[in-house]
Amino acid sequence: MAEIETGFFRGAGGGVFELQLPLSENFENQRVRGQLVRVNEDGSHYEEPRDEDDADGQGDELVPPAKNASKDEWVGYALKVDPELTVDDADAMTRNDLIEKCGAK
Repeated sequence: MAEIETGFFRGAGGGVFELQLPLSENFENQRVRGQLVRVNEDGSHYEEPRDEDDADGQGDELVPPAKNASKDEWVGYALKVDPELTVDDADAMTRNDLIEKCGAK
């Protein structure tokens, strides 16, 4: 029997949970929005394994989602580029508002 792959994630309340991978649609939406963050088992920062093809470091650049990406993706991106923005504020905005506020210049 195959071993089930899991990962550890910190939720909005600060608790660390072990979740089965791949994440369910609900948990994935929370991860995309920044409400669920992957961490190590002890709660420390998790470093995604890098492909050898990404060794030039270009994968670290924060790139806006495509204009037709889901609102959840735009909420997650907006929260990363505007630290003063809250999840509730971003939720209250339309996707077009988020694109206008935080999209590529």
